[in-house]
Amino acid sequence: MRANVSTGLLGAALLLPLEILALGRADGIFVLSVALLMTGFGLVAGVAIAIPDAIALRLTTRQPLRSMIRACGSFAATIPLGLHLFDGAKASTLPGAAYAPIWVPLLVWLGVTTVLWLVAAWNTTARRSLMLSTTLLGTTLVVDRINCTRLRSEYPDVHTFLLFATIVGGGLGLRLLGQTIRGKARRPARPWAFPITIAIVATGFCVTVKTGLPDDNSRWAVATRGMHTRMVTRLVRGAFDTDKDGYASVLGGQDCDDANPAVNPGVGEDPDTPLDDNCDGLLESPGATERKQENLALNVVLSALRKTPRITDLVQRTSKMHFILLTIDALRADVLAATEDNRAAYPNLFSILDQASRFRMAFAPSAGTDLSMSGILTGQVDPFHTDEPTLAEALRKQGRQTHAVIPSEVIRYVGASILTRGLDGHDLLVNDKDRRDIGTYSTSAETSRLGLQFVGKHLKSGKDNPFFLWLHYFDVHEHDELRAADPRVREILGDNPALLRRPDRYRRIVRLVDEQVGVLLSGLRSRGLLEQTIIVVVSDHGEGLGDDPRLPGNHGKFVYNPLVHVPLAIRIPGVPANSIETAVSILDLHPTLIELAGVVPPPVAGQTLVPHLVLDTPPSWLNQHRPLPLNESDQFGVVVWPYKLMVRKAENLSELYDISKDFREKTNLSAAQPDRARAMLASYLALPTVNVDRTNKGRRLRNQAAQVVPAAR
Repeated sequence: MRANVSTGLLGAALLLPLEILALGRADGIFVLSVALLMTGFGLVAGVAIAIPDAIALRLTTRQPLRSMIRACGSFAATIPLGLHLFDGAKASTLPGAAYAPIWVPLLVWLGVTTVLWLVAAWNTTARRSLMLSTTLLGTTLVVDRINCTRLRSEYPDVHTFLLFATIVGGGLGLRLLGQTIRGKARRPARPWAFPITIAIVATGFCVTVKTGLPDDNSRWAVATRGMHTRMVTRLVRGAFDTDKDGYASVLGGQDCDDANPAVNPGVGEDPDTPLDDNCDGLLESPGATERKQENLALNVVLSALRKTPRITDLVQRTSKMHFILLTIDALRADVLAATEDNRAAYPNLFSILDQASRFRMAFAPSAGTDLSMSGILTGQVDPFHTDEPTLAEALRKQGRQTHAVIPSEVIRYVGASILTRGLDGHDLLVNDKDRRDIGTYSTSAETSRLGLQFVGKHLKSGKDNPFFLWLHYFDVHEHDELRAADPRVREILGDNPALLRRPDRYRRIVRLVDEQVGVLLSGLRSRGLLEQTIIVVVSDHGEGLGDDPRLPGNHGKFVYNPLVHVPLAIRIPGVPANSIETAVSILDLHPTLIELAGVVPPPVAGQTLVPHLVLDTPPSWLNQHRPLPLNESDQFGVVVWPYKLMVRKAENLSELYDISKDFREKTNLSAAQPDRARAMLASYLALPTVNVDRTNKGRRLRNQAAQVVPAAR
């Protein structure tokens, strides 16, 4: 029992110097906190393998049975792994995902049993013990480096399992090496040393859990540079987060009530309750009354603007035009910056942008398609809980024929309930027929073909009502998956696509989409519709391309600018091109298009952009700096131009940037401007709360919530 508990402590001690080096901080209190967290986790790992080992020694002398019992120690890590390994949107659809809590622990247990049995039979000499110990230590260090450097922001349960495995493997290697070197020599017995060591480690761990990582610098180092301590703090906070609201009161967390999910730092204050809902010490959000008054004043201005001749004339013309919404999945705004290279690479997209009202500072409400695309269609911060009509519902009610071409993967993960509401029909474009959720072939050409097919049918029908057509181009999202077996992909990627850097591959796939946008434009022109059609170009989110270590491998989780700064342009025939610097949200498209259709838009979170499309709009309207919401699973934020606040809720870490001067988000101003950070947080908390849950259960619940309720329509 003692030897196995010490195994966990030895393994933690082996990895501790590597973790401290990675964290890059040498101050004593911080290093001590990290050491106690690591050794505390090592103690837990040691106990997990010591208990079944002690049982095995007492129950049987048969080696196969002993190996089976000893291998049960792996359940401490594999049961949590199995419960959460397939929580992700794509992972949850894989074969066997539903039974992972059973087969993952059993498969690992079987493997560990086999290894223990074979090693026990083979490890019979000192030379073999030395070989085994060095193999264990070498493997441990290699696996640890892979664990710390590969997919750092993703698969936390896998990282935690590998941390457990490397601590146990490294501890066993060190223990076996020590036994081999000492041989038969025995140290004098010190029966008091072991329990004292355990008591010190356990006490220090408990004290660190309660009081450790209290300052921003410590939490920032752990959250961004650490791996072992990041996984340990995640586990500890999860254990103390009994109400499962994503916040905890330990290790620098700010949850003031871990038993009530409605009370945490990420909710707004409810003035009708006596509770401090967001744990800020106040019973009302600062400035809440002022913000309500500002919104009322803006609505008065908007009502007056709608009656001005420029807007009434514009709406009278646009209400008779066709609408085409082009959404290009995962397209970053900087890819369409007006440089010579970009213009040469994407001539068709720029042919639209150069004739459009282009919003240079457009932000998606999320770094994932689910919230962002649903937000475009509903105009709501929480798009799955709204009684207002969707964009397609409002346009169909106005008399338009509504149609869409939607990739199957988008339908699968966003939900048909919200995406197809209000559509007269839609083409389900299967983008993964070879392998589920893997888009190995281009679908842009088919998207344009189906879009033009709808246009042709509409013209042949003889109906004089305008149409609304939504085309979702998906190839950019799949830039890592498209294969050269597709002839056009092979042409555009070249002879050696494996040699392309990821940003280069991404840009080339944008070219592929640009070509098909050109096909669409040519089809509209040949049918005489181009000058009768409003075209909107927008993306639902950006993409991480390895250019910033804070970003995930693709998108989601965080709300840094490369993930949420997106292109947005509205081309209206007869309206001069314009470059607009005001910060806006793509949620604003919902009321904007409804108003251009000649209908007063419903009250939603998005705000109409129509005043930006005409001349002589008062500067008081154009320069307003309203809060723009940003929501992701690991981070939320808000833009109130020119500042952007982001909060990692689990780590209680705030980042504040002046993005008018620091768009790459390098200089964190939260410590220097705490009052501004608090005011912006209050602005965020006044917005509707969004639960970003991409598990199977979460998707199922939001799909149900988005169902049409006839009584409410």
